[in-house]
Amino acid sequence: MKSGFSDYLVKDAEGMYLKVLPVVVENALKHWQTDRELRAYRTHLEELVQERTSTLEAEIQRRKQAEGEKSRLLQQLQQQNTILTRRRREADTLRMAIQALSSTLDLQQVFELILRELQEVVPYDSASVQQLTDNYLEIIGGHGFQNLDELLAFRFDLTVADNPNREVVDTRSPVIIEDAPKIYKKFHRKPHAQAHIRSWLGVPLLFGDRLLGMIALDKREPGFYTQEHAQLAQAFAAQAAVAIENARMFTELKQAEAALLKMNEELEQRVEERIDQAKGDDRKG
Repeated sequence: MKSGFSDYLVKDAEGMYLKVLPVVVENALKHWQTDRELRAYRTHLEELVQERTSTLEAEIQRRKQAEGEKSRLLQQLQQQNTILTRRRREADTLRMAIQALSSTLDLQQVFELILRELQEVVPYDSASVQQLTDNYLEIIGGHGFQNLDELLAFRFDLTVADNPNREVVDTRSPVIIEDAPKIYKKFHRKPHAQAHIRSWLGVPLLFGDRLLGMIALDKREPGFYTQEHAQLAQAFAAQAAVAIENARMFTELKQAEAALLKMNEELEQRVEERIDQAKGDDRKG
């Protein structure tokens, strides 16, 4: 016997089918309501998870930014400590160099000390001390040159613009030349060519408002010298100018003292000669 639709319906004691429909509908409604509540709860959970995830991601991002800021500040602090340590070392080196300059009043020794101690403050391959006289600068001391004897007493003419020394004299300020031979032809010629100078730094020797001369520093690599080098060299040069002037005054004082002593000796000799001559005249009379 074939089964029909009615065979799938539950009959009551009276064989009635319609009595079970409300139960089926009620169960269906309950199932639909439960399913809707589950979907709503699932949606709520997803929204909650998404909200918590967004909050967590924002917190992670904030912490990353905080760590980045902390790392940046730490790096800045390390850089500042490095700069401070370097500045302290430079200040100590400058102080010791200045103390060395004040250890003698011999002018030639002062020139030698200037070049020796300056190398501890600002690096160079060769350097010279140049004295200003009228319209020229004359090299009176040098270090690091193979042909120093040729350079001593060499003069830079300040009436022509073929050397950077003139700019130092005109401005009375440090002058940096990144690649001197590209600008000034004289660096290709003797006696300067042997030094193979590329970077050049010139600083004035100022005693108050009076320009005594300058110091020239040379490096064999272009673009070496910086404004920081120039500031250190200028600070050293200011003290070097004082040492030069003190030594010069001491030398002049010694020369004046020697001249006075000689005059006294000559005067005493003349007096003795006059006395001897007077005694001789008395005997004759």
